[in-house]
Amino acid sequence: MGARERLNVGEIKFKGISTRVGANTYRVLARDGSGRIVLAVTTLADPTGETGAGFSKGALIIKSDAADGTKAIYENQGTVSTASMNLMGVVSGADIATSAVVTAKLADTAVTAAKLGGNAVTSAKIITSAVLTTRIGDLAVATGKINTSAVTSAKIGTSAVLTTRIGDTQVTVGKIGSGAVTSAKIGTSAVLTTRIGDTQVTAGKIGADAVTSAKIITSAVLTTRIGDLAVTAGKIASSAVTNTKLGDAAAAKAKVKYIQATMAVASAAASLSVSSASFTSGEIVGVTPALTNFVGNIVLQKVSLTASTAKVSLSGATTHTGGATYILTILRA
Repeated sequence: MGARERLNVGEIKFKGISTRVGANTYRVLARDGSGRIVLAVTTLADPTGETGAGFSKGALIIKSDAADGTKAIYENQGTVSTASMNLMGVVSGADIATSAVVTAKLADTAVTAAKLGGNAVTSAKIITSAVLTTRIGDLAVATGKINTSAVTSAKIGTSAVLTTRIGDTQVTVGKIGSGAVTSAKIGTSAVLTTRIGDTQVTAGKIGADAVTSAKIITSAVLTTRIGDLAVTAGKIASSAVTNTKLGDAAAAKAKVKYIQATMAVASAAASLSVSSASFTSGEIVGVTPALTNFVGNIVLQKVSLTASTAKVSLSGATTHTGGATYILTILRA
């Protein structure tokens, strides 16, 4: 038959020859002029695993047991020495031009986590409120991620604000609740005088023996503050009890050692007398005279003691300037 002759065939049936390529067996239906397989049939589970030699470039393998509705023809996109079978109708990465896959070509939910490159999801890719709590890793929200004034009271957990998080002098009066400052919260010597209100230190607040002499200002102890019989002998200073301090008949005879009686001398006289109701004659043991405002030679003649009267007799030249006095100091045993 010449090269230009035409052969009309109504139907061609290929029986094929069973041929092994590496570890796999194929029913070869056609070869090229170099003897390389051009068309073959197989029941391999996955013909894409074929890498053997002997297939022509573009050779086709038909998977005869492919399920209905699925693709079944594989093409050798490798070389004659190393096959690389790819399912026809399936686009591999090498088949897609750069930037050829546009958004409209992507099926919903087709871009899974594994499809995303490192750092591929930028802020511009995330819609508002799309980052849920479950998507934020533990400890992932660092200080720099928190906006100014973003942490409101509702965001702070109970007892979450520790002492180390409170700045010095930041707990102002308005931040302290009523009754919150207990005794345990007040440092030793922390309550200064300026912090105590007037009249707030009541009797119950003063400890036993806390009021020392240094704490009492001059003349602060009034008569009403001294208990009955509280002023003992040791509390009275020497010469502190004067005549004006003694009430009428307040000094019992057993407590009186002497009394001074003053006799006015209106003119020269032979004798002067003074009475003292505090003594009786049996109690008086001596009288000591003393003259004041007298000029001249006054001689003590006699001191007579009768009942409560001390009588002094005088002699000698007596002159006076008027209003002179003669003082008797009457001693009791």
